[in-house]
Amino acid sequence: MRIVITNERLAQRAGSDLFLRDLARTLQQLGHFVIAYSADPREQERLLEVDGIAVATNLTRLPFRPDIIHARHHFDAMTALAALPGVPAVHHCVGPAAQHILPVHPRIHRYLAPSPAVAQWIERAGSVASASIDVVPSAVDPSRFSLERPVGTRTGKVLIYDDEAMPGVPAVAAVEEAARNLGLAIDLMGAKCGRLVDNPELRLLDYDIVCATGRNAAEALASGCSVLAGDLAGNRGEMVDANNLVALHTSDFVPAVGAMPLTADNVRDAFDGLGHGRPPDLTAQAKAILSWPLHVSGIVAAYRSAILLQAECTEDFDLEQRAMSHYLQQLSHILKSVDDRVAKAALPVSSVFRLLDASAKLAAVQADLDKPRF
Repeated sequence: MRIVITNERLAQRAGSDLFLRDLARTLQQLGHFVIAYSADPREQERLLEVDGIAVATNLTRLPFRPDIIHARHHFDAMTALAALPGVPAVHHCVGPAAQHILPVHPRIHRYLAPSPAVAQWIERAGSVASASIDVVPSAVDPSRFSLERPVGTRTGKVLIYDDEAMPGVPAVAAVEEAARNLGLAIDLMGAKCGRLVDNPELRLLDYDIVCATGRNAAEALASGCSVLAGDLAGNRGEMVDANNLVALHTSDFVPAVGAMPLTADNVRDAFDGLGHGRPPDLTAQAKAILSWPLHVSGIVAAYRSAILLQAECTEDFDLEQRAMSHYLQQLSHILKSVDDRVAKAALPVSSVFRLLDASAKLAAVQADLDKPRF
């Protein structure tokens, strides 16, 4: 298959960028041709040039017709659908569902969700039939996460590994206080706190305990860390052990509503009871269920299903136009609210973009400084 994968960014080599790279490499090994695309023109000169993955800078000028669009992130997804008429798509819903517009389009035949809860959100938000949604739980590429912390090692360090992590968030403050009370050092890693790393498979080895959800939690478990599945937005958490591993994996490591509140006392008791060491054999159990081959095979099956469904459809340009109009209407609400906030802050738009560009450059410098020097 000839596959176009869209993503919000391609240059950071962190978070979803790394997932795209891992997936593209595996698909290439399976004999597929993969090309990556981002709708952000500022990213196009420094994309995945060192990763051996082709990058499209203009989808309307591709020298071939793709078989499928693996659509990630709504803006890039809808841009690709508009640029590639007749090409079917699979939409991969990533991140906290409530913060995203759900792309709905006649050529999006399958939806991929990391958990049943996100699948239910897709069904409600887009009036999508449940039969069109595949739950594909988080997984990690074993070729990248081959190292793990030896049992019994201690560093006395805790990591909050979450893009929403930033000082002042109540759940973050609770974990920080609990760690200090136990004499543990604590770090934050994620987009909002300005610390992005492109090699979590090496960084995570430095931490006894990691507070995370989703694929971040999966990576920490595969690295041999003890994991507090901590939902910072919901202010609740649950230590991962052999008894709840399967259930938490199914929920994408988002703890249930009845899980313990993330207060300093609760977190301290959980950390202290753990003895700062993971339960025996938990890493091996985690790696067994975080099956990367099964994850990729589920994605490929969705590709094939979407291609077959598109072949059975009669193209309806008017229906596609209405779908795009509905999407743009939703997008306009977001853009106008941003404009309102900019106006209230009395900042010209040019200054906002300069600040955003400076922030991106600082993040790149930070990522470079964070790289191991050996």
